[in-house]
Amino acid sequence: AVLMGYGPIYLLGCDLGYPAHFHPDYGGWDDFPATERDNTLRHMHSVIEKSSPARIYNASLGGTLEEHERVDLGRLL
Repeated sequence: AVLMGYGPIYLLGCDLGYPAHFHPDYGGWDDFPATERDNTLRHMHSVIEKSSPARIYNASLGGTLEEHERVDLGRLL
């Protein structure tokens, strides 16, 4: 999205802790302990947050991803 000139970026449904809630094959993370998965994903989001030229916001309802500033989805819409 950034390479195409879009920004800011709003994340939806990035709640962590549920690696296979869309499909049983989603992500292939089932061989790793949940804490290792979440720590890896948090680290990736932290690197992305620090290196992205566009602001990234978490508009998900609930969840545990706090690496991006939270915004209220209702106010955005």
